[in-house]
Amino acid sequence: RRPQRDQRQGSWLAGWGVRTVSPRPGDRSPLAACPRLRMVATDYDPDMVSTAQDTVAPFKDRGSVERADAAELPFADGRFDLVLSAAMLHHAIAWEKVLAEVSRVLRPGGRLIGDDLVDTALIRLMHFGDKPETRLLRPAQLKTELDRLQLTDVRMRCGTGGLVVRFAATKPERGATPA
Repeated sequence: RRPQRDQRQGSWLAGWGVRTVSPRPGDRSPLAACPRLRMVATDYDPDMVSTAQDTVAPFKDRGSVERADAAELPFADGRFDLVLSAAMLHHAIAWEKVLAEVSRVLRPGGRLIGDDLVDTALIRLMHFGDKPETRLLRPAQLKTELDRLQLTDVRMRCGTGGLVVRFAATKPERGATPA
């Protein structure tokens, strides 16, 4: 049985993009929808951090925004129940290191949920001229890395005409042997 909205709780590390804290006018923050939720949002870009801080300001007792490098997260091991990654992995040259950091900060039994752009001709064209910090990924590469990190219950689905991959994985409970 799924919990009711207001019963959801736990510690979330929300993305590395402010999309997950809904800074756009008219959007609702997960903090508004889930009164018992505690959330930390991160981004590397100071302007994005500032925008997100304005969005979570009404929820300062339960939500915060920090500037952080996703490849070197400033959080303790096992701190978060859920990590959301919103179309940001392709912005990290070493996205494998980002996933390793996510695995580190997830508690045993914690869940990673995300989406990202797929390395296709159209997406490469859209990113033509971008900074060299952009490195698109292929679903098979992502699956290999999630398996290497021994995450379990890995689920992946391509959508939006094969341009986006949605993914989820679970950090095994202590003592559990990954399948």
